[in-house]
Amino acid sequence: MAHDVTGRLLAEPALARSTAEFVAAFDYAPAGMALIGPDREILNANPALSEISGHPVGDRMLREVAETLRASLRPYDLVIRYGGDEFVCALPGMDLSSAQVRLQTVNRALADAAEPGSVTIGLAELRPGESVNHLVARADAALLRERH
Repeated sequence: MAHDVTGRLLAEPALARSTAEFVAAFDYAPAGMALIGPDREILNANPALSEISGHPVGDRMLREVAETLRASLRPYDLVIRYGGDEFVCALPGMDLSSAQVRLQTVNRALADAAEPGSVTIGLAELRPGESVNHLVARADAALLRERH
């Protein structure tokens, strides 16, 4: 199921379908998870972004983030729209250091966009026996720490 603004998969069905594959990937390599959200300055400058339903500025910003993630990550990395303005990125075979370097390219590209922006990134790495839901919660906590 694709989202009309970003063209990315909606969170619930995509997370449910991808959980087994993501955990299986961890059997042979590191598996990073990123939770990515627009920086607060962007949200504060455009208060309507938190309620983007049909709002052109918010739609353009989310589309730009989705397209930048698509262009910056590997074809098999999973990018899922998660919540109102956040994205979950599953990065099988990528440790935290590599994920951080790769995702820095997203901010560089967004800074050079026609409507410059940036995102905050929360990273976590799947631990043996950990559920994907717990991993996403740790990535979310890392995102909150990075924003404060």
